[in-house]
Amino acid sequence: MKRIRQDYKGISLILVIMIILSLMLQGCGGNITIEDLVKNKITRIDDSQIDSDDTTTGESGSKNNNGSSGEDTTDDEDTTKDGDTTKKGDGTTKKGDDTTKKGDGTTKKDDDTTKKGENTTKDEGTTKKNDDTTKEPSSQTITQTQAPTKAPTTTPTPTQAPTTAKPQTPTPDPINIASVTASGTAVSNKNGFTIDYSNASDGYVMIKSDGATSGVVYVQIRKNDKSGTILCQELYDTAGSYMSFTLTNGSGTYCIRILQGASTSALAEKNSVTTSVNIKSETSPFIYSCKNASFTSTTNAVKISYEQCAGISSDKEKVTKIANYIYSKLSYNYDLAAQIKNKTVTNYTPSADRAISSGKGICSDYACLFAVMLRAQRIPTKVAYGYAANGVYHAWNYVYYDGKWNLYDLTYTDDGGKLSSSYTVSYIY
Repeated sequence: MKRIRQDYKGISLILVIMIILSLMLQGCGGNITIEDLVKNKITRIDDSQIDSDDTTTGESGSKNNNGSSGEDTTDDEDTTKDGDTTKKGDGTTKKGDDTTKKGDGTTKKDDDTTKKGENTTKDEGTTKKNDDTTKEPSSQTITQTQAPTKAPTTTPTPTQAPTTAKPQTPTPDPINIASVTASGTAVSNKNGFTIDYSNASDGYVMIKSDGATSGVVYVQIRKNDKSGTILCQELYDTAGSYMSFTLTNGSGTYCIRILQGASTSALAEKNSVTTSVNIKSETSPFIYSCKNASFTSTTNAVKISYEQCAGISSDKEKVTKIANYIYSKLSYNYDLAAQIKNKTVTNYTPSADRAISSGKGICSDYACLFAVMLRAQRIPTKVAYGYAANGVYHAWNYVYYDGKWNLYDLTYTDDGGKLSSSYTVSYIY
């Protein structure tokens, strides 16, 4: 390779001399051209140097100064292919300094000439082309590898924390009370008052005035006859409509009387019926509406009773549920109790709905409300009037379940109070 470089330097010097000589000859009128000089000289040099020892041949292909296999690279930017000199007739193609001659025409390529066939490998060796040469794409089809298509991302459904199911409030049963009625099959009608005892065997009778009343009207119920023990004596205060009264002493003879007068000391009998009654059971009279525990299917206390007892089947549990409801809603009305004691209020008739709406009541209100709400559930409940151990006129209840009558006094047991040590019954409703 060093030898080739030296030859090129010598060629360059010769070319300079020949150019000078040519100019001199032209100046002297000679016919020799620079092309003739160059052609003759280069041909002789190429013929003598084409098989130089510096041209790499052999078993392993081309070798460069850097020890790389397959390419022959010089320190200059020009690269000469082994065996690239082809003689065709009179025309010689010579590569060197990137000048290509074909026939009589000369095409000069500069260092930026685009060469085709890059990456072509010869059996005997591979020649690297000029580093500055712009390379055309090879004819090989290049298959571009596409990036793999990502699978569609599914947005995960957020997992909701398990919700704790709220306990559902049981649906109340349809209201189905034991209603009282005046059937008209057994009736006494005198002096503007009607006594209907058609359902006496169920434990009640119905009383009605035929119009407006004057003075004081009492309903009196005695056992056996007119001289018998008074079981009930209540003021009749619902003019023009029926009121029910309970036959509280079981099967036997009852005398039902209606008394009217200007005062309680001047009462006269207006109508009466004495009848033998066969009561169906000792509990049957105490599931119906009565004077001191009056209700219908539209009474608010009845509705609340069904709401409170929804989902409960045991009578005892219903009693406890309703008692606790009354404890939570009512407080004792000390003002009303004082008015009754001082007789500024007389003939007080309790009302279940009034007690609920006001949130207050005296003993008869507690007993009335308890009886209405339990009788609406067809749980037999008595309203008792009489005297407690302290000698005060009082009202309380007896409730039937577990095969017996159980005493309840919500007035005393409200706010953690205790039952009286003794009770004396005067009237049962």
